[in-house]
Amino acid sequence: MNAPFRRYLRILFGIGLPLLVLAMLWAMVTGNLQSNFWVFRCSAAGYGPDTYLGSCADKAYADYERGAAWLGTEPKALQALRDADVVALGNSRAVAGFSAEGWFDWFQARGMRFYNLAFNGEFDLFPISLLEKLDLRPRVIVVNVDYFFYGTANLVGKRVMGGAPDVRFEYEAKQWIQQWHRLYCSGDRGLLSWVCGDAPAQYRSGLDGRASYGDWPMERRVPIEMSLDFPRADYPHLLEKAKDFKRRSLQRGACLILSVVPTNGINHQVAQRLAEDLSLPLALAEADGLYTYDGSHMSPDQAQAWFQRVSPAMDKALTACSELGQR
Repeated sequence: MNAPFRRYLRILFGIGLPLLVLAMLWAMVTGNLQSNFWVFRCSAAGYGPDTYLGSCADKAYADYERGAAWLGTEPKALQALRDADVVALGNSRAVAGFSAEGWFDWFQARGMRFYNLAFNGEFDLFPISLLEKLDLRPRVIVVNVDYFFYGTANLVGKRVMGGAPDVRFEYEAKQWIQQWHRLYCSGDRGLLSWVCGDAPAQYRSGLDGRASYGDWPMERRVPIEMSLDFPRADYPHLLEKAKDFKRRSLQRGACLILSVVPTNGINHQVAQRLAEDLSLPLALAEADGLYTYDGSHMSPDQAQAWFQRVSPAMDKALTACSELGQR
């Protein structure tokens, strides 16, 4: 090996390789890698004995809840999901609305185990594919119709469903690193304060899927004003996708109940038309006097207020499910 070549190798391994490693670490920490698991800028305020960090506002961690369900990296949650009699599906409004404390005791009083399987920003394809992948057979599926029946998944859902090796690595790394986040960033951080951040984080229960929050700003009170507009041009597409979702739900042995979690700009007419056209039970309640904290999502106290209003309609919908099952 000649001298110039040895000098080149020394430069490559002495300077180039460390710089490459530093660049990779920096990209991971700042969220500029496709696979990210840097959790330490997320709030650690939501950990409990049975909770995991489902999503974080910091893009260096972002989503974990979809991978936890699809890849089974939270075994306790996966078992609870398999045991559930009723699952709730929908987007982030459903995550908040169906995490009201009342739902879990209410269904339990009726001899049914309830699981909130809604995902932030998700549509219909990911959850129904998840039910099929895991061969889940709940008795009842409750759907928040709000932006749901589109026959697609969001970008994160598509990536998780794709099953690439780097996706499994990412979500297993996210599961592994949470233990260190919990250990070093919960409570008194001491000398580690410079590492740990407070980016808003949403936690999910491994027992029933309910959401809780760490350092999530909910101080505002924005009155909910539901829309009166009916999306006539979009409705045929929604109906087609809802028909397919009903068919796949029936193959799971589940009765499908439609609902609408209150939020600005959404109305009940789509759910009412779909329920009529597809002969499905419906659980609705008025949103007058309810608030969001950001113009879109209800806080836990408002979600509980909505539960109090809509639970009688849900009772009637469950009765309709029983009658449909007896035909």
